Amino acid sequence: MIKKAINGIKKIYNNDKPLIIEWIMVGIISFIILCFFIHGDTENLIKWTLNMFDVTVKGKPLDFYRYSIENPNMAPNNYVSGTLYSLIIWAIWNIPIGIIKTIFGVEVLHNPLVYIWGKLFLVLCLCITMFFVNKIVKKITGDVNSAKWAMFLLASSLFIYIGVYYGGQNDIVICAFATAAMYCLMDGRNKWFYFLAGMAISVKYFFFIPYVAIILLLEKRVLRIIYKIVLGIIPTGIYWLVTRACPMVSESASQGSPISVLLKEMVGGAFPVVYNNSISLFIGMLLIIYILAYLTSPQNDDEKYRYLIYYIVATCLAMLLFSTFQYYRVVMVCPFIAILMVIDKEKYRINVIMETIISISLFLILIIQSGLYLFVSSVVNKNVFKFVFGTSGVEENFSLGMDISCWISNDMLTILLQIFATVVVILSIFILVLNNPRAKLGFLNIPSIKTERWIYWLRTLVVVIPVFYVLGRMIV
Repeated sequence: MIKKAINGIKKIYNNDKPLIIEWIMVGIISFIILCFFIHGDTENLIKWTLNMFDVTVKGKPLDFYRYSIENPNMAPNNYVSGTLYSLIIWAIWNIPIGIIKTIFGVEVLHNPLVYIWGKLFLVLCLCITMFFVNKIVKKITGDVNSAKWAMFLLASSLFIYIGVYYGGQNDIVICAFATAAMYCLMDGRNKWFYFLAGMAISVKYFFFIPYVAIILLLEKRVLRIIYKIVLGIIPTGIYWLVTRACPMVSESASQGSPISVLLKEMVGGAFPVVYNNSISLFIGMLLIIYILAYLTSPQNDDEKYRYLIYYIVATCLAMLLFSTFQYYRVVMVCPFIAILMVIDKEKYRINVIMETIISISLFLILIIQSGLYLFVSSVVNKNVFKFVFGTSGVEENFSLGMDISCWISNDMLTILLQIFATVVVILSIFILVLNNPRAKLGFLNIPSIKTERWIYWLRTLVVVIPVFYVLGRMIV
């Protein structure tokens, strides 16, 4: 009887697809983070959607920027920057909140359910992203199980937990548009590709970086390259042409997130060269990737699809490895690296192992160096916390990162951060070398071992430590 039970457990453990219990585990962790944390950026975005609802009901949608600066809904930041395409979609999702607040006059701004509902929009975008990740993997490999693993690797990523459920940022909206665009491109629907890629760029301009690599891979004529790159920025251009007359739009753009600040962050990591000038590692790596993309001519559709994913991952990693970035921007690479990991079965296990080590190392770097923002007690949703535990918790402001800085000396922290950063950079480069569709690595003897299930559990359960550390200290 016992032997039969053990054999049954072994059979389940060795299953070649994600288990229901593993999906439940991911769902529980996601739900806890979604409910217990409300980041200031999430509050901004949700309250801006309510501003949009208010001005639309009043028949003055062009007054959105001025209305947001007046800040009747008490957003932490009253300057809105960037295009509003994703905010418009989010505002449609939040119409029920707007109706309850504006039409029925119910006070909703301090109700925790409002923010949970608002963040569920991001979960919807994650589900859309997973849907297209599934279709892309099936398109490339034709393998259903590989597609299931890609979805699971995406949903259980550390950076999905902190970027979507904790940070509540709209970078996942980029992923929804971008994965849809890539599937349309692979499916031969080019007009939809340019439209959806343009929408991904308009949400936040970061997708423009891999978009250029895509065009250089597919097109070799210079004028056609310029034309197709311009196609990708048309939605953004149309938006700014339409809204240029909006009251206070320029003030919002300059005070919100000025392009100069973003460029300064991205061009960071420079070192001196010719005549005391400096070069940017990020720009240098990007140029190398763009040149390689232009010089690559896929021989067939299968190779083309693989190179599309490869160059998206390469450009995103260049941005993450060689420039300063906010912790939630890692979300943009998550769906594509999940696809890259599964499309070659021979390299699947080593890909998962390396990605797990990279993710944990980068996660530790972010916890230590983003101690003021990541898993901070001030971000805990006090209303939910009180409902569950019967207390609002301690008033002290703390985070795991700040506490680690107290436990470990600065010299030791510097050494640890150097080790983690080295691991992230070297293994990321190795992933790119290993997964180049034309890489001839016959001298490597990649072990043909089935991926150990505990690795999947490790890469997703790591996030539980800071979550329960913060919640536990709130009680104590």
